[in-house]
Amino acid sequence: MKTIKRKGISILLVMALVFTLPQENVRAEGALKEPGNLGAHYAYAVMDAGSGGVLLSDHLNKKIYPASTVKIMTAILAIENKDLGTKVKIKKKVLKKISSGAAVYGLAAGKKYTLECLLHILLLVSGADAAQMIAKEVGGTVDHFLEMMNEKAQALGMTGSHFDNPIGLDIGDGFTKTYATAYDYCLLTKYAMQNEKFCNIVKRKHYTVKRVNGTKERKLTNTNRFYTTVEYDKNLYQVIGTKSGTTNAAGHVFIATAADGEGHKVICAYYSKVSTTQLFLDIKKLFNKVFKAQKNGKISLAQVAVSA
Repeated sequence: MKTIKRKGISILLVMALVFTLPQENVRAEGALKEPGNLGAHYAYAVMDAGSGGVLLSDHLNKKIYPASTVKIMTAILAIENKDLGTKVKIKKKVLKKISSGAAVYGLAAGKKYTLECLLHILLLVSGADAAQMIAKEVGGTVDHFLEMMNEKAQALGMTGSHFDNPIGLDIGDGFTKTYATAYDYCLLTKYAMQNEKFCNIVKRKHYTVKRVNGTKERKLTNTNRFYTTVEYDKNLYQVIGTKSGTTNAAGHVFIATAADGEGHKVICAYYSKVSTTQLFLDIKKLFNKVFKAQKNGKISLAQVAVSA
């Protein structure tokens, strides 16, 4: 009887290990062969947003730099922890702490914007000044906001990622503890795209910045080139977000979300060594491969709502 009991316990332990394996080892059923015609890249991952299964990847868990795609985390924490109608006064002492290497929108000290407006500046044109002000407003201090970012990453299972700034700066600007993996940023984007407020921002092609007093500033154009210059088959799928970024260490980065008309959603985190042009072309190749395979019955994507 003791022997049988030990075997039973052993079987249960094995089963427990199987079902608690890290998600990065999960491959979608009917996974595709990796394409051989992509440009040079650091890493990429393509995830079925319905199941969380990885469809295609290269260097899935390699340590890379996320650049401004960090702002996905900055944004989702703001949305979850603060009313979007909150009025934020721009403070000079906060702006002064932004590294000179960061791209800014040009927020003026003393002016007031709603948090919702700052989030559009953050996600559409990657304003570092918006990121810094959001972190201070939501976290009380930027340091506390960083703690919130890292706690959220742990909660989402982003085991290969860390944050030491809310902007996406990395070793090129002296920030050594902001890093990521392609898999982790698929997880982050999958989570963020379940939030309707987040989706409503990243789906915009344009946005006009307006201060609390009603004064209009300038019209923003989303850095998502699928909305402007990159042509693709919109009958097969449509890109509905998410966020771009670039630094010398990260290369050219875009985390893209696309959906077809049947409720299938796919996320691609891509880190190109070549150029922004090649980045978007490579993501298009990957999306084409996945959605054509779905249409032809070669793979079966999980059903999810097209709009989060």
